[in-house]
Amino acid sequence: MMGSRKIHKPKPEEVVVLKVGEQVEFEGARSAFVYGGMPSENTYTLGIRGAPDGYYGYGYNLFFRESQKTISTLTEKGYIEVMKVSPEEIHLRYFRKTGS
Repeated sequence: MMGSRKIHKPKPEEVVVLKVGEQVEFEGARSAFVYGGMPSENTYTLGIRGAPDGYYGYGYNLFFRESQKTISTLTEKGYIEVMKVSPEEIHLRYFRKTGS
């Protein structure tokens, strides 16, 4: 699922576009996220990388309804806004909580 292995590290409030298999590391996030596409018409998935790069690692997928535009459970210092999602790519923006 790692695909092209391109890793995005955007600044807060910067829009990042992930193609399927690309990953992003947001400041304050517990893990890196990989866009896994849309397994059905109204569902998109983010893969969570649970270990650093290397042969031995683990990961899991979280599935979200297409209508879910805010994800706050994956970051400790902010939240992720899903601006646009399609089977090929997802547009995300990370916001830091005030005072973090």
